[in-house]
Amino acid sequence: MTKKHLGFEPPSTIYSNIQRNVSDIPVVATIEASTPWKDAEVSFNYVKVDYPKLHTHTHWELLIITSGKVTHQINNRSFVLTKGDACIIRPSDCHRLMHSCAVDSESYQHINFLIETNYMIKSANLYDDNLYETMLHHPEPLSFKLNADMLTSLIKKTVTLKSTNITITEILRSCKLIFAELFIHFYKNLFSSIPDYPDWLMNFLIMLHDSKSFSMSVTELASHTPYSYSRLSRVFKSYIGISLVDYITDIKIQNAKSLLKNTNMTILAISTELELTMSYFVRLFKSKVGVVPSQYREDSKRL
Repeated sequence: MTKKHLGFEPPSTIYSNIQRNVSDIPVVATIEASTPWKDAEVSFNYVKVDYPKLHTHTHWELLIITSGKVTHQINNRSFVLTKGDACIIRPSDCHRLMHSCAVDSESYQHINFLIETNYMIKSANLYDDNLYETMLHHPEPLSFKLNADMLTSLIKKTVTLKSTNITITEILRSCKLIFAELFIHFYKNLFSSIPDYPDWLMNFLIMLHDSKSFSMSVTELASHTPYSYSRLSRVFKSYIGISLVDYITDIKIQNAKSLLKNTNMTILAISTELELTMSYFVRLFKSKVGVVPSQYREDSKRL
C-alpha cells in the first residue's frame, strides 16, 4: 500500500526557489473596501497589496485571490496564487505577498479576512474538538480553492458592505456569516482529502485521539483491531506512513502543547495525564519540540 496522509488542496502553481531583492519592491496597498478591525472578532479588507517583508501576526488571516496573480511566500516555500485560490494563515506562519515581476504585470486583488484567535478556536470547535490543533500544527499551508460561482457570490457580499446604509453592528455580523461560509468550505475540503481508510482504522484513529487510550498498552490497543500487535504495526505504517508508537507519541505531544498553552496544570499533572513519568516527559518533549515544557509555556505567553 502507498503512504497516505491528511492533506489540503494545493494552490495553482508552486515555485520552489524565487530569488528577489525585496528592497526593490515597494509596499503597495490599495483598499477598495474594509470593515473595522479594532475590537472586532472578524473583519475584512478588499485590497491590492504588495508586502515583500516577511512577517507574522497575532491573529489569523484568510486571503482569497479575486483577480490576477500574486506570489505568496510562506514558511520558506513559494506559491503563485491565482483567481479563486484561498489560504488560511496562522499566527505562527511567516509570510509575504509579492506581485510586480514575480509573475507578470497583471494587476491583482484579494479579499483578506482577519480573525481573532479566540474566535478561530470557537469556529473550529463547532466542527471538531481537535480541528484547531490540526490546523495549528499541520505541516502544509492551509490552502483550498473557491469555484467561480462561490467567488462571484463572495465578491458581491463583501462589496455590499461598503454601503453607508448598513450599521457597524450589521457589518460585523455579516463578516462573521461570510467567514462561516468560507470556513465550512475549507472544512469540507479538509476532510474530502482524507484517504479512504477501512472502518476499523477510522475507529482506531478516533480511539487513539481519546486521552482514555493513553493508559492502554500497545497490546491492549491492538485488541481493538482485527490484528495482533506485530501485524498491526506493519499495517498501520503502510496506511499512515509512520509507526503506531510514533503516532501515539505525536498525539501526546500535541495534547501536552495544548495543555501547556491553555491551562495552568503543572508539568507533573500533564505528564500524569499523558501516562508518562515526569522526567521522561520532559526529555521527550524537548526532543520533539526543541525546548522543555516550562520554556514552551513561557514562550507561548509572549505570543
